[in-house]
Amino acid sequence: MGFVLKWFIRIWLSLCILLNVAWIAIYGTATPSFWAVIDYIQQMYSPFNVVTHALNALLLSPVLIAYFWQEKRNKAKYDR
Repeated sequence: MGFVLKWFIRIWLSLCILLNVAWIAIYGTATPSFWAVIDYIQQMYSPFNVVTHALNALLLSPVLIAYFWQEKRNKAKYDR
């Protein structure tokens, strides 16, 4: 089970990163200039943009749950 959880975490986290990068790339092809893309990235990942961070946290919640479950299983295995 630990092997499955480890690979689930790796794959899900990779897909989340790929989704963020792909969205920037897709938006970058639709904008007229390089600086428009830079402006978009600064607005999207600004510390004051709570919606983006909340959606990323929601997207990463299965990873956090799997990680804590894996840690709990490892602790229980070593406590025996």
